[in-house]
Amino acid sequence: MTKDAKTGIVSYNKNACIGCRYCQVACPFNIPKLEWDNPFPKIVKCQLCSHLLAKGQIPACSSECPTGASLFGPVADLVKEAERRQNMTAGKYYEFPVSEISSTKKQVHKAKNYIPKIYGENDGGGTQVLMLAGVSFDKLGLPMLPDRSYTAIAENIQHTLYKGMILPIVALGGLIFLVKRTEKKKKE
Repeated sequence: MTKDAKTGIVSYNKNACIGCRYCQVACPFNIPKLEWDNPFPKIVKCQLCSHLLAKGQIPACSSECPTGASLFGPVADLVKEAERRQNMTAGKYYEFPVSEISSTKKQVHKAKNYIPKIYGENDGGGTQVLMLAGVSFDKLGLPMLPDRSYTAIAENIQHTLYKGMILPIVALGGLIFLVKRTEKKKKE
């Protein structure tokens, strides 16, 4: 799995996969799946229609959504739209963009009452998918994640332990102590 620095899309390279399925275990959203019913299984996941993006089009989930519930665009613009929706008066009618955040195509809908959280904005270090809901996200089956990603937390721990080679030196010192103590007991 690699994350494109420009688009943020996490894609899967079947030629580099060794089938360990660690991606399944590591993903808090349970997205990557192994094709268990295939004699030559591979990992499958949404790659945000990268074949369409390469042609200058948008992902099918956004282009085909008739209500504008799925929007495509830069994360910063999507956050602004989510905040705009949260500040709307529930029950009043507003214009909403359809398919793409910058689209001139609009639809009029009645505003909903959203909880004051944009899921994915900071969760797990921030995701490329943002969600609004009228109920708590854990009731929708989404994991409650810390603001920092698990990878960032683990990296911080590793850098702390290995800074100045302190942990390896302590471990080596401990091993030397154990060996010398064992040799001393053998001589006695």
